[in-house]
Amino acid sequence: MFQHLMQRRKHIQWTYGPLTSTLYDLTEIDSWGEEQSLLELIVTTKKREARQILDLTPVKELVSLKWRRYGRPYFYLLGAIYLLYIICFTMCCVYRPLKPRTSNRTSPRDNGLLQQKLLQEAYVTPKDSVRLMGELVTILGALIILLLEIPDIFRVGVTRFFGHTSLGGPFHILIVTYACMVLVIVVMRLTNTNGEVIPMSFALVLGWCNVMYFARGFQMIGPFTIMIQKMIFGDLMRFCWLMAVVILGFASAFYIVFQTEDPHELGHFYNYPMALFSTFELFLTVIDGPANYDVDLPFMFCITYAAFAIIATLLMLNLLIAMMGDTHWRVAHERDELWRAQVVDTTVMLERKLPRCLWPRSGICGREYGLGDHWYLRVEDRQDLNRQRVQRYAQAFQNLDN
Repeated sequence: MFQHLMQRRKHIQWTYGPLTSTLYDLTEIDSWGEEQSLLELIVTTKKREARQILDLTPVKELVSLKWRRYGRPYFYLLGAIYLLYIICFTMCCVYRPLKPRTSNRTSPRDNGLLQQKLLQEAYVTPKDSVRLMGELVTILGALIILLLEIPDIFRVGVTRFFGHTSLGGPFHILIVTYACMVLVIVVMRLTNTNGEVIPMSFALVLGWCNVMYFARGFQMIGPFTIMIQKMIFGDLMRFCWLMAVVILGFASAFYIVFQTEDPHELGHFYNYPMALFSTFELFLTVIDGPANYDVDLPFMFCITYAAFAIIATLLMLNLLIAMMGDTHWRVAHERDELWRAQVVDTTVMLERKLPRCLWPRSGICGREYGLGDHWYLRVEDRQDLNRQRVQRYAQAFQNLDN
């Protein structure tokens, strides 16, 4: 149907042998100056069949022209700016204001040496002034991120904006959460609240993970980031629910088993939060069975640990590998077209965010050819000579029959 409509709206300029120059009407197709264009409908729909339009003329040529002329340079520049920005934020976190600890230790396990400085102590030396400049850049960047993301959330819708792969999906969750964590750090710093390391750690992880978003600008690694995105935010999220159930169950069992034992001899399970973390490390096989074999162990530890080893190591991890293998097989057939849809979404996003002077309209105005105020895209097509020859022979035989 789309091809039929394009054939009705095209204008042939000239034909010279196998070459044909055709003008295609871009009304309601080009996103420039249109509130709801065909390009935006393609990237926001969940129907896979709609993405096949990206391979048809003139959409294919229009997207290639926009991306090659404006989209790719601007996107690379945006990626470089974000990389410098996240490096600046990292340096501000690494050199955050700390001072020697003044309070006494509360337990033998307390080994803290430094503590957070108060606000009036954090900006005194010249080095603090340099860090303050970096922190102001970080805060300004977080505010810009929120101001750019929030209008799109209301325009597209929360479910579609965060859940659609072509629109960036989970990466928008990462960047919005990162910006919120930065603002939380600012509030905690201004109010002299201890514990800023928690939102700071989350912000660092989320900010650096969002660098993968800019891989969509590279044809070599762009399709593979889609596969990673599907695995992490699809299979891994479902697997985490199963893992949480297993860890909670066995961590509770381990804690109950060692609850009556000396915590100095069996330190991995001295309280319930530490038991959860130790069980998580056991689940990932980061550590071996954390048991002190120089003392008598409870009999139930052997049974519980044997059951945990079978369920966690043999069943759960192999289940994750099988789930990711199935996702790899399914996504491998559509990763290239999903990447093209992401390129279109990136182009439309940049076109709407940037000033008009930085992104002129693509195509030519129809007034130059007496076709009104509509804009057209010139496409030069080379026909197959063998096909033309067959068509001439068929027409000649038809004339002989008549």
